[in-house]
Amino acid sequence: MKLELFLLSFAVYTSNAFLFSNVKQGTNWNDLKVTWGVNPFDSGNFQSLPRTESEAISKGWVKEKGCSQVNGNRYILNGDRAVMLIFNALGIIAGISSYVPKGLPFNFPSQKIQPLFVDEGDFYTISAYFVDPSSVCSALASAKQVTGDRLIVKGSAKELNIALEQKDVSSFWTQGKCFYTMGVHYWADIDGNLLDENTDVENFAPLFLLYNKGKLNGFGWAFNADLPSRRYEHPGQSVLGMFFKQIPSFFYDSSKTGTLSTLHIYLDSSPQLNFC
Repeated sequence: MKLELFLLSFAVYTSNAFLFSNVKQGTNWNDLKVTWGVNPFDSGNFQSLPRTESEAISKGWVKEKGCSQVNGNRYILNGDRAVMLIFNALGIIAGISSYVPKGLPFNFPSQKIQPLFVDEGDFYTISAYFVDPSSVCSALASAKQVTGDRLIVKGSAKELNIALEQKDVSSFWTQGKCFYTMGVHYWADIDGNLLDENTDVENFAPLFLLYNKGKLNGFGWAFNADLPSRRYEHPGQSVLGMFFKQIPSFFYDSSKTGTLSTLHIYLDSSPQLNFC
């Protein structure tokens, strides 16, 4: 656990040391990147993803499902469903999904949070849209090349519309801590209660928000499951205090949780300049 603390501390140091401190953080969503990592030069960390269907195809992404099966044309790379890109009917990025297999330990995802997921038979998916979800497969789909103008997490029976300005964040969310190269974290109890040490593991919402300079420019998934993809990060118990103001006690109960899998999703081109 000391190693994890060292690595995270080193990330903070590295970010400050090699980046220009006087560069202004933009608020435009001009990119789509995934996976936080201690080494910003590792090609697997802060990796930009295609934002057009044609670019995805040229880089080896393969259509997994289309508009006749799911909401969008969904693409995966090398069979890895940890990151699935959603393109609209005109081939422009519309959202991002992740796959969660069934039969996981701790009954993840719990009955309480399953409305945020879609049951696709052998597995669940959770999806975030950067445009109106109802427009993705319609003639109303946008042909403009942008990452998007909103963030909506839409499941089978629950939808979360995320505030673009930190000042507008609803009481559903509980503010966590700032971490450089990420942002100010917000977490949630699925019932809208304060997320604290007494939060039930089944109520832990599987996502978090990231704000920098008062603007939403990232978010991520947080799964109570040990998922194998290289895309995921696996923060240990010893570093949770860097992200939560009050750490739910279930994280320290081996009968309720094991290895956590998180995925940071950045909406602009410079997450290394996220200083909250």
